[in-house]
This record gives sequence, structure tokens and C-alpha cells, in this order.
Amino acid sequence: MRALIESNKVVGFVLGDAAEGIDVPQGQTVQPGWTYSGGTFAPPIPSLDDARTLVLAELEAGCAATILEGFVSSALGAAYRYPSKASDQSNLQASVLASLFPGLAEDWTTPFWCQDAAGTWAYRPHTAAQIQRVGTDGKDAINACIAQKIQLEEQLAKAKTLAEVEAITWTPPQ
Repeated sequence: MRALIESNKVVGFVLGDAAEGIDVPQGQTVQPGWTYSGGTFAPPIPSLDDARTLVLAELEAGCAATILEGFVSSALGAAYRYPSKASDQSNLQASVLASLFPGLAEDWTTPFWCQDAAGTWAYRPHTAAQIQRVGTDGKDAINACIAQKIQLEEQLAKAKTLAEVEAITWTPPQ
């Protein structure tokens, strides 16, 4: 395949042994809009606004993915991992709400899905205090992700160069 070049930009392609264009190295992906300089193809350098938009989307996706990975709570006396997809969050809210109803039996428990240190997922009984602690720990984990995203978005808004923008990446909160 040969790339058609105008003003150092790839504008199209021709197949076969055409006399026009520049050979694209075997296995290299080249797209229209890429630059060609010094025998090298390179993707276009994004504008500052385009780079900000891309990083903003990456921060949003990273935050959402981290939230969906779940969280750890020691409400049962040891560290257990809890899921936190939207349905899991809804189930946790319902369990916490149920634990707050007046007149609960002293031995009231609710089963909730969690993973022990050995990696075994199971429905384990939680007392009212335990499920409330799990709910608080889950809320804290989600809020930590959101706070991290907000902090990175503020850095992004202050970034003045492409290098500063591209240096901002999602990192899960500690």
C-alpha cells in the first residue's frame, strides 16, 4: 500500500505498484491526516482542546472502572471485597435501609455477597451494624474515586501545554 501525501499529510492511499505515493512499511498502520516527515509516518498532534477532551474522557472512564471494581470493608472483622456495579450498589442501599427499620429482631441479619481473602465469593450474613459499615465503606470508596477525578479535572483545567495535559492520567485513590 502507498500513501498519498500533500503538504506532509496523508490524504489517501493507492494499492499495488502505483507510481505515486510513499510506501507504507509492512505492518504499520497509517491513517488519513497522519503526517509524513523524514521518512516517518506519525499520527497528528492533537490540539490542546482535543487533548483535554480525550483526557477528560479517560478520567471519566478510569473513575467509573475503579468504582465498578468494588471496594474492601472490614465490617465482618477481616477484609472482604464487595462488588459495586449499579445493581450491587442498589442491593447494598436496600440492605442498609432494611437494617434501619425499627423493631428489628436482635438476631437480624442480611446476606450479602462478598469475597474473602482466599478469593471465595459467597453470601455471608451481616448484622445491622455490619451492613451499615459496609454501606459507609462503599460510599467512602466511591466518594474517594469521585474526589480523585475532580482533583485531576482541576489539574487538567490548569494545564497550559500539550505535555501537561497528556501527563494527567487516572490513578485510583489510595
